Amino acid sequence: MKNINGLFIALLFLLSIVGSAVGAAAVPIHALELKPYSASTPAPDKITITGTENHAWTNPGSLTDMTFYLPHGKYDITIEKTGYNAWSMKGVSVNDDFGPIRVLSYDLTPIPASNDNGSTNNGSGSSGTSTGTSTDLYVGNLDFKDTVYPGDTVTFKLEVDAKEANNYTAKHVEAKLTVQNLNSGEDVTSTISIGSLSAGGSQDETFAIEIPAQVDADTYKVTVDLKWEDASGKQQIAKYPATGNTVELEVAKLKHQVLITGTQEDLTSYKAGDTVQIAVSMVNTGSNDETVKVTLVSDVGVQTTSATFTLNQGDTSTQYLNFVVPENTKSGKYYTIVSVVYGSVSTIQRFILAIDGVTVVQPQSTVTVVQPAEQTSTPLPTTEIALGAIVLILAGIIAWVGKDAMSKGAAKPLIIKARGK
Repeated sequence: MKNINGLFIALLFLLSIVGSAVGAAAVPIHALELKPYSASTPAPDKITITGTENHAWTNPGSLTDMTFYLPHGKYDITIEKTGYNAWSMKGVSVNDDFGPIRVLSYDLTPIPASNDNGSTNNGSGSSGTSTGTSTDLYVGNLDFKDTVYPGDTVTFKLEVDAKEANNYTAKHVEAKLTVQNLNSGEDVTSTISIGSLSAGGSQDETFAIEIPAQVDADTYKVTVDLKWEDASGKQQIAKYPATGNTVELEVAKLKHQVLITGTQEDLTSYKAGDTVQIAVSMVNTGSNDETVKVTLVSDVGVQTTSATFTLNQGDTSTQYLNFVVPENTKSGKYYTIVSVVYGSVSTIQRFILAIDGVTVVQPQSTVTVVQPAEQTSTPLPTTEIALGAIVLILAGIIAWVGKDAMSKGAAKPLIIKARGK
């Protein structure tokens, strides 16, 4: 009996292991790395990220490079330090289009010190702390596409030159490009660290600026600020274009254009058999009203389409698409594509759908005795499987008992002797 009891305990233990839940698939995330523009950029005190997810992070020490892992979406980022102007960027896209890591460089410029009379420092301070205006470095050329449209990414090609007459190598050279009032009345900036530039030298750099989806058709001023240290360590600045001149970027409206501004799942991951709801947000940035429908196709083997609707010029809309993850879908990450179709044109956005796999039925629940009205456990799928399991268990018990009896010599051969006649 002792061995038989041990066998039952072992069987129940094995069943409990088989019935454990499968591990959840990883939630799709993307890395956003924030790096200083140059070695002279100080460590921030605080970073605030708002959008699809919200984060407020306080720097515990002197870290300058930080990486945040965020679900795909759009974010507004603000970086602050006491005594410095805050750096911010709005509408930053974090998704597969930028690969597994998107890198942004931030700049923190000191707030000019005030004199006793309230005026700011005019550059007459001690070496290394004051700022002067110089023409030793200048913008030799700035090239970009003059007319762009909402949602475009504009490439700016910049040439920075140093005068032949300079008797020093400029250090910690930075170039900051600004498109004024581009994002709902706020400036959009991008800064690049050039490093050192010797007399007579030239350096080419490329900036990329994303045009917001909801931007007015207008012209926007473009400026470049150069900053560097001269031979004495004094900070110098130069501005482009020169006073009285303007460089402008024109944003125009297409006759027909609808942009997807975001997609959002109702959960971070799903199991086979779950109902999935995807919210698709869009804006009509064109100059005409559009008849629109939204289609979703996923590698899990589903396709669904919304009803057709009208999206007026300048309006936004969020459509909700629902589908069921097919049974027996394996755990993994599945590409999913959303298409917004209007007329003969469409715009698409893709994202990753995380599936945890098929829910495992826990076998140990079948040995729990409860009243039928209180039954909460899931029984085995068929009577035949249950009977098969019982037969296997009984066979194991018989084999175990037989082995035990043989080992003790309890069963000896029976010899029948025939009597002689």
